[in-house]
Amino acid sequence: MKKSFLVVLSLLLVAGIVAACGPTAAPAAAAEPAKPAVPAFKMPDYPEPPAGTKMVDTTKWKKSPPWTIGYANASTANSFRQFTVAALYWIAAQYPQLVKDIVITNANDSIPKQISDMEDLITKGVDIIIIAATSKDALVPAVDKAMAAGIPVIVLERSLAGENYATFIDVNTTLIATTQAQAVVDALGGKGNIVTFGIKPGIGTAIDQEAAIKAVLAKNPGIHQLAFDYGQVSTSVGKTLMEAWLQTYPQIDGVLGWSGTEVRGAVEAAKEAGRYDQIKVWAAKDEMGYLQLIAGGMPGVGVVGFADCTIDAFNAAIRILSGETVPLYWRLTPTVITSKNIGQFVIKDAPFSWFPSRMSPADIQKYLDIAATK
Repeated sequence: MKKSFLVVLSLLLVAGIVAACGPTAAPAAAAEPAKPAVPAFKMPDYPEPPAGTKMVDTTKWKKSPPWTIGYANASTANSFRQFTVAALYWIAAQYPQLVKDIVITNANDSIPKQISDMEDLITKGVDIIIIAATSKDALVPAVDKAMAAGIPVIVLERSLAGENYATFIDVNTTLIATTQAQAVVDALGGKGNIVTFGIKPGIGTAIDQEAAIKAVLAKNPGIHQLAFDYGQVSTSVGKTLMEAWLQTYPQIDGVLGWSGTEVRGAVEAAKEAGRYDQIKVWAAKDEMGYLQLIAGGMPGVGVVGFADCTIDAFNAAIRILSGETVPLYWRLTPTVITSKNIGQFVIKDAPFSWFPSRMSPADIQKYLDIAATK
């Protein structure tokens, strides 16, 4: 009995040793970590493509991501231009798998500097260039050179002469200016004296704005434009011009602006001169300080001016580099802001220099801080 038990025990030990030395079962393969989903891109609708707009075949520019996107900014001299930089960094951050780098240049409102900036972006070999041009005509050769180098160019918000580019995204300057001018006409019942702020001389946006205002005034001879000058998107310039106009003209019924920035300066001047209550209507775009005045009861009209339009340019860039057809020319659709809907656009406690945006307030501050370092 004892011997049998020892034999059995020995066999069990041998079996255990063999099992221990045998091949180990392969562990189950670890599942690969799920890749973050790339949000789907949806190019904004083309709400107002003019009849006969060409469609652009972009297959020659198609390439695999990630891409380097260049932005030849006219300047960062005002809050609108700074906002465009912030919005571009924000939208690019939403799609890190598609973007290798964002290269931004600042022309400081100098035509020669922007021509040099375009040369620099071409030399760097960016995949696509977004340009807010300092001149409607002078930047054409630089854009032509980029296109010849195989780099598609998106013309953004400031029109460019000719049609040698991939697409022009128009923030609809003509409709914005028309809306502003007509709002002043309507508020004054077709009769009264106004002063008008232009933007900056020579840029495409200014040329379009001035033509739109002339067209509205031509249909309303009861409105007398006493003065016109360029507000330069500057509160101090707006204030200085308004001070001079108030000294020159005893009756000013309306102020037709472009940006809310210079109009805020004009408001300050009118209050200091004791003539603020004389002015029946103010019109400008959507700078937050100006919208806060409307929210506080000022008789004014605002128009959404798309300070975050680089989001639309980014979406266009993705379409172009993906080989999708785009229109040569398309427009964004402005929204009119009045005392009735002002609550939809005013951001509580926001700095005067902000704008309504598709970015959240927290993201606006975050990416404006980033933009300030560039």
